[in-house]
Order: sequence, then C-alpha cells, then structure tokens
Amino acid sequence: MNKKEFDQFIKTYEEGLKKGIIANDIHGRPIKEQSSYVYFDKKSLEKFLEQVDDNGGIRIYFGQYDELTIKSLPASIKDPTQYFGRLSVVLATDDKFKKDSLKSSDNDDDDYYNGGDLCPPTCR
Repeated sequence: MNKKEFDQFIKTYEEGLKKGIIANDIHGRPIKEQSSYVYFDKKSLEKFLEQVDDNGGIRIYFGQYDELTIKSLPASIKDPTQYFGRLSVVLATDDKFKKDSLKSSDNDDDDYYNGGDLCPPTCR
C-alpha cells in the first residue's frame, strides 16, 4: 500500500464506520456483518518487523476498503471485491510518521502493510 492508498483507506474509515455509518458492499448493499478480525501469517509479520528500528515500534491504523484501496490488496486475495466497505487495519513502522517521512512518494509501496486476510469473508 502506498501513501495515496493509505490516506484514502484512513479517510474512508474516518468518514464512515468511525462515525457509526453502516458501510455498503461493492453492489451498494449494506454490510450486515462487519469484519471480526484480520489474520496475518507469522512469516509476513516477521518480514515487516525487520523494518522496525530497535528503539521503534509499529502503529496499527483502522481503515476501510473502497474502490481505490481494494486495488492495493495482494494478488493472493482471490476476490478483492469482497473486501469493499469492510473494516481492516494497516501496519506502519513508527518512523514512517516522522515529519519528513510524511512527504514520501505515492509510489513507495513498502511503507504500509495491509496484507492480512479479513474474516469475513476468509475465516480460519
């Protein structure tokens, strides 16, 4: 997920679910059951944590998928349209939010990680 997608992901959540507005799916129907959890596999988390400074940490942000941000999902997600309107999270190392790093390029795909599986639709 790049900076532009991250900003949109957060904005969609802040203007909708965060205010208690029921989200719609890709077909405009209200989502009756919102996300229960996000699953991240150990290998992916370890790879992400390698980017964290020894004295740093991670921030976990709530967000909501829309027509732009479902395009940022990994190819392993079989039907990204099932994520439309759903609550999820994005992980970022804390140093990504220092004053200078907010000016990062819109093409910097490694700044934010949101490759977890949502339940529903993919419950383990």
